[in-house]
Amino acid sequence: VSMLKSRPRDQPFFFWLATFDAHREWSKDGFRTRHDPDKDITVPPQLLDTPETRRDLAAYYDEIARIDDYLGDLLAELDRQGIAANTIIIFTADNGRPFPGSKTRVYDTGMRTPFVMKWPKGIKKPGSVSESLVSSIDIAPTLLQLAGAKPPATVQGVSFAPLLQKPTAPHRSYVFSEHNWHDYAAYERAVRSRDFLYVVNHRPDYPNEGPIDANQSPSAKALKAARTEGALSPIQEDIFQTPRATEEFFDVRRDPIQAKNLIADPAYGAEVAKLRRILGQWQEDTGDTVPENLTPDWYHRDTGKPLPAKGRRGEMPGAARQADRINQKGPF
Repeated sequence: VSMLKSRPRDQPFFFWLATFDAHREWSKDGFRTRHDPDKDITVPPQLLDTPETRRDLAAYYDEIARIDDYLGDLLAELDRQGIAANTIIIFTADNGRPFPGSKTRVYDTGMRTPFVMKWPKGIKKPGSVSESLVSSIDIAPTLLQLAGAKPPATVQGVSFAPLLQKPTAPHRSYVFSEHNWHDYAAYERAVRSRDFLYVVNHRPDYPNEGPIDANQSPSAKALKAARTEGALSPIQEDIFQTPRATEEFFDVRRDPIQAKNLIADPAYGAEVAKLRRILGQWQEDTGDTVPENLTPDWYHRDTGKPLPAKGRRGEMPGAARQADRINQKGPF
C-alpha cells in the first residue's frame, strides 16, 4: 500500500507483488481468519484424511484467506486514488499447492493454477469464465498489447487479450510444462490439450513426492506412516511409485485427477501418437535436451536431511543447444 501511495502519479505503473503466503512454513500471526480443520476442509483424494492433514490444509487455507484480505487493502487504495477502473489486476499462482501430489507434478494438480483477472474499464462482462487454455508465458504479451506495445521477438507467449472481450473464443490448442530439479533430480515433460494430457519421464527410477517443503509436511508424513501399514489408495500411493512409467496419457474429461494411465489403451492410440509428436516438436523447437548429468538430489527423499551433493549443480536441460537464445514459440 505504501508503494502505491508513493508512486509517481503522472505515470503508468507496473506492480508485481510476489507474496510469501502461501508458502511453508505456515505463519502463526494471530490473523482473524481461521478455518476449522473438522468443518471447513475438503481433503483431496491424493492425501490421507487424518487430523494432521486436516490441520495442515486448514493452515494453508488460512494463508490464502490472509492473501485475500490484504488484496482488499490494495484494491481499496486503488479506489482512493481513483484509478481502480483502469487498473488491470491479475491474480495467479506459479505452481500447485505445496502438498504431496501437487507441487512439481505436471498433472493438473501441479499445473492448473488459479487465474483471475479484473479490469472494470476493459472487461465488458465481469464474472465471465473462460475455458480456453492459457499459459503463463502468455501474460507478458497480453499486458504489452493492452499497453499499446509490440512484444519483442524474445517473448514466446501469445496475447490472450481477445478473451477479455469474448471468453468463449479459442486461444491455445496446447500448453506445455516441465519438471526439472527442485530439491531433487527430475526430468518430466508434458503437453495438455483441452481433453488430454501426455507426460514423458526420462528419470523414471525416481519417485515424485514433491519438493522438500511438500514431502516433509505433516500431510506427507501421514502418508508415509500409513504406507508402512499398506493403508493407501492407488492415487495416494502414486507419489512413492518407482519405477514410474516413462510415458503417461490421461483422458482429463473422464479422469480429472489423472488416476488412470491410458498409454497402452488402443482406443487412444491416435491421440497418444498426436500428442507425442506435438511434445517432441515443442522440445525440438525450443532447444530442449536430456543431459546425462542432471543436478542430483540435495536432500534425502525420505528424511529430508541434506546429502553430500547439496550445492552441486549438473547440466541444465537445453544448455547444450543454448536454449536461452532460442525464441521459437513451439506448437500453438
